[in-house]
Amino acid sequence: MKTLPDLSIITINYGGSAEVKNLWESIQKYTGNINYEFIVVDNASPKNDVENLKTLFKDTEVHVIALDTNLGFGGGYGEGIKFAQGEFMAIINPDITLTENCLEPLIEALKTETRASLVAPRLLNPDGTAQQNARHFPTPWVMFGRRLATKFNWSYDSEEKWYESQSPQPVDWVQGSFMCLKKDTFVNLLQGFDPRFFLFLEDTDLCRRLWKLNLRVLLIPAATAVHSEHRLSGGNLWHAWRKKTFWIHLSSALKYFWKYKGEKLPDIK
Repeated sequence: MKTLPDLSIITINYGGSAEVKNLWESIQKYTGNINYEFIVVDNASPKNDVENLKTLFKDTEVHVIALDTNLGFGGGYGEGIKFAQGEFMAIINPDITLTENCLEPLIEALKTETRASLVAPRLLNPDGTAQQNARHFPTPWVMFGRRLATKFNWSYDSEEKWYESQSPQPVDWVQGSFMCLKKDTFVNLLQGFDPRFFLFLEDTDLCRRLWKLNLRVLLIPAATAVHSEHRLSGGNLWHAWRKKTFWIHLSSALKYFWKYKGEKLPDIK
């Protein structure tokens, strides 16, 4: 009888099979002694990119799920999670590259840290500099300010301190580009991503729902990964408005602020 994996690593593809290949190579190199499975969801990629995935994983045990319709970020990952058999799940975008000893500290934190429900590594740019993948919950003003003037620093001082610490840090929310949590928490407690968010803010919403349940979201400095980030909604306001993803981002923001209108922010500690 086949032993069930401890960790289910899930990624979603949309025309980026080359990135999936790079992620897969880093997974094979840096998973150590972790018993894992790898699930790839193709979100109705253009130009038959799913065929590239099927060729890449032809002689492996990687599970490739080909969707007929683009279900967005939350919907796509939700389909992959249906097949996950591990106690723990790592949701990892294909533009991530694992580093040595990345996954072990995340799983250990979920096992040992008080009320830890969702954890994330520190993300690095390809040049080794820090990338902000944890932030305070957004307000309309701060979100607009960051979009309007990207050359200015719209982060809070406390956000900067998260990256200076060597101990696990409670943070408001982390990017969905890399997050790790128990499957039971995601499926049974949270009942997945909120389906009203097609793309953007589903990670913010997920973390906020955890904090409302008095569960913690932690940034784990001992774990690092490289993120070749390319912002889908693109740059500052003057350049971004021409992109379709900008308007999707705006739509998600309006839904998010409407959902939590008049509600007090959860206590982060």
